[in-house]
Amino acid sequence: MVMHVGREQWAIVDSLFHYGIDGSADEDWTDMPAARWYLDNMQVRPERVRDIYLTHFHKDHFEGVGLLHGYYMDAQLLVTAPLGVSLFQSLFSSDRGEPTVFGEVPDTLNRALERKRARFLDGLRTLQVGWSRPYADDVRLTALSPLDAAIRESQVAIADCVGKGWPAVRTELRRQNSCSVVLHLETPAGHALLGADLENTPANCGWAAVLAERDHGHLKPADLVKIPHHGSAGADHEPMWGALTQEPRELAVTPFETGSVRLPTHADWVRLCKRGQLHQAAPTSAPWMNEFGFTVSNPRLTGVVRARRRAGEAQWRISRFGSAFNVNSVLATAPLTS
Repeated sequence: MVMHVGREQWAIVDSLFHYGIDGSADEDWTDMPAARWYLDNMQVRPERVRDIYLTHFHKDHFEGVGLLHGYYMDAQLLVTAPLGVSLFQSLFSSDRGEPTVFGEVPDTLNRALERKRARFLDGLRTLQVGWSRPYADDVRLTALSPLDAAIRESQVAIADCVGKGWPAVRTELRRQNSCSVVLHLETPAGHALLGADLENTPANCGWAAVLAERDHGHLKPADLVKIPHHGSAGADHEPMWGALTQEPRELAVTPFETGSVRLPTHADWVRLCKRGQLHQAAPTSAPWMNEFGFTVSNPRLTGVVRARRRAGEAQWRISRFGSAFNVNSVLATAPLTS
């Protein structure tokens, strides 16, 4: 995700590789993070990218972040707070599998620690509840998570798994969605909520606990929402919609697939379309069996959901490119019974 944060400055939230914007099934992926592909096509100069946010330690959030950080030499790296604690540093040093669990993250963090901005070592910051950053033109980003409890419990859970070997660590890391960084974007034109991968559980770290934080009471409701955790039911929290968002809403969701899990499901589509206009960045890549009995997958395609709004405009203007599509229209023309 990329955001314009005032005065021709840009911020990138998370990273994923670009896999063919035009929807061509036989196009090879380009070995370029999607955020850079988009900004290059917008002719944004590298020095205009001020910040790179890494909101989670799952691959679908950090794939290609090293390439981004190496290209945008003036950007500060901001990461979820657990990545800055000593426990994760020790995990990085022992992460020698193939493929590694953390990919480019350790090397990128080390490079960020040595990056100077305005002659000072200021290349790395950590994010947790209470963090906020003002930008030009009255733009502000505020972190709603991770909560202190999530950071503490993450360290305890991961430490308990270290002695059991990397398979146990991998399994535990997949459960650590409470450590992802939810961001609120405030601009003179409108407000957005970026839901990251935050879910409802555990109760003391999920959406209910986030809403209980008194510091969030001043945030203005958003009518543009990046749906949390790929639209899963476990991330849908009814009070969140009333407390942090307002109608009419424009919603964006990214697909996810691993093993037998495919998100969002048709039931997720139906539920979310009742919240507002739902735009999905790309179709889920469904595995299938070829004539030789081998399981293969369709190529991963990259779509673009673009939201623009000027001060004084009543609502967001949504454009979709490549394989992105409007889910409400799909359900209206071909309702499934699932």
